[in-house]
Amino acid sequence: MAFIFTTQEYQIAKDILQTKNLISTLKKILDTSLWTGHKQLSEFLKEPLLRACAWYLYKEKRRGYALNTVGMFRITFFFHNQFVNIEIFLKSKTSIAR
Repeated sequence: MAFIFTTQEYQIAKDILQTKNLISTLKKILDTSLWTGHKQLSEFLKEPLLRACAWYLYKEKRRGYALNTVGMFRITFFFHNQFVNIEIFLKSKTSIAR
């Protein structure tokens, strides 16, 4: 999990989930969609999962293709939406400042 979480994030995840075996606990939790209802956990996982997705896209683009075309479509769509949301946010901040 070191490639997904920083050392600090690893400890925070263990504290949130109140577990000593983070890897097996995360596997059980992420197998269902119930973790999305856990506000603290889903907010915490946002940054590490985005980082993992970005690394996946970078690595696979260098290889010339995605391991899973449906997954590639979903990830690309998600990042495009995030980019659009950031652009809208920045434009709204700029128009308010004027």
